Amino acid sequence: MRNKEEPIHEFYSSIGDRKALLSRDKYHFIARLYDVLPSGILQEYDTVLVNDVSLRYVEDLCENFVERYGKFK
Repeated sequence: MRNKEEPIHEFYSSIGDRKALLSRDKYHFIARLYDVLPSGILQEYDTVLVNDVSLRYVEDLCENFVERYGKFK
């Protein structure tokens, strides 16, 4: 049986060049990170599966990605 993924939140950079989709399944939080090309097409940057952390931790990861903080500069 396939795990059902439940969307939680979408994050966008202030200039619209990055997007992060946050969801969860039975076992993980899932952060799908994308660069937005000038044509509007999403180019996958990374997919991060995390467990044993809080929702706030994964939200911070998504925010850091879209705003280019820390390791995402």
